[in-house]
Amino acid sequence: MKNKAAVALGRLGGLAATEKQREAARKNGKLGGRPRGIAGVNIMDLTGKTFGRYTVLREAKRTTPRRAWVCRCACGKVRTVQMGTLRSGHSRSCGCLHLDVITTHGAKLGGSTTPEYAAWIAMNERCSNPKHKAFKNYGGRGISVCREWKSDFASFLRSLGKRPTPGHSLDRKDNSLGYFPENCRWSTRVRQENNKRSNHLMTVDGLTLTVAQHCRRVGVNSLMVYPRLYMGWSDEAALYTPCRKQNIKENR
Repeated sequence: MKNKAAVALGRLGGLAATEKQREAARKNGKLGGRPRGIAGVNIMDLTGKTFGRYTVLREAKRTTPRRAWVCRCACGKVRTVQMGTLRSGHSRSCGCLHLDVITTHGAKLGGSTTPEYAAWIAMNERCSNPKHKAFKNYGGRGISVCREWKSDFASFLRSLGKRPTPGHSLDRKDNSLGYFPENCRWSTRVRQENNKRSNHLMTVDGLTLTVAQHCRRVGVNSLMVYPRLYMGWSDEAALYTPCRKQNIKENR
């Protein structure tokens, strides 16, 4: 009987000790409302560890069920970051890392999106977003963006460089093919108009040009040439046949 009583007292003493440990851990902010482990001290300590540009200084005061840590960024700013986002890699800096990346690659200039970055975004949208108004003429026709450019603006910018003037925009040399370095360039509006897949080409005087280009070359109105072509005229006749003037007599 004495032995059994001693064992029972020992167990009670052990439980009491465990409760004291748990209470101490709660006061130190190491436990939430639910104890973890028999001793109540099975807590991961991130102090001194680095995650991206963050260095963990100490655990933050518990205000929610989720644990958070006070971290100093490499730029000097101090932030409180949730433990889950630190360990998963979603939080790597106070925001300076993203700013450095886009500034270095030219995505931002003076706080505004650059034309090159806007062109890269638009290219991806019309090729991969079915809700984009131009998708049917791009992604819907099988036009795609190469893997090198699809998720890497820096690669896109290295391949094409900055657009030469505000009058230049992204253009494909062969409109039946997709977006990749060998098929893309910065072009003027006139050059793009001449490169449309809907353009009608004419071969006159040994030159194969669009109707608009031939009309500018010889100084005639394209509104006169197009109907002639639709009626089956030859390219040379449609371009060089003079417009017949009609004499209209007024009724008196």
